[in-house]
Amino acid sequence: MTRDSNDAALRLALRALTLHRAALHHDRHARVTEHALAHWARAHNLPFVTACRSQHPLAKQLRAHLRTATRTRRRRDQLLPTLAATPATSIQAARAKLCVARLFIDDDTPAATLLHSLARDLRHLR
Repeated sequence: MTRDSNDAALRLALRALTLHRAALHHDRHARVTEHALAHWARAHNLPFVTACRSQHPLAKQLRAHLRTATRTRRRRDQLLPTLAATPATSIQAARAKLCVARLFIDDDTPAATLLHSLARDLRHLR
């Protein structure tokens, strides 16, 4: 295998992880903004749905964070088929692909335990 295939798998996996982290960042900010908007709505005796649709700066921020998080998740999900088709020929690329795979498996499933074990084994193989 050439070095380009190693770099391609690693770059794709790292890009997917970066996009996932960005989506979580926007989710966190959306929750904080939603909480502040709920307090403002309660203080002004407005229903929360009405406050979310208003032109208040917090409502605009909330809509922007939710829109950006959705767009970021969509871009991340578009990378996954390409990442699955790209072979990982280095330990770093395999570890990065494993980290991406772990994002999409619930912690309660037996497969998650197997993936955690595989990740631990890969860390020890360095």
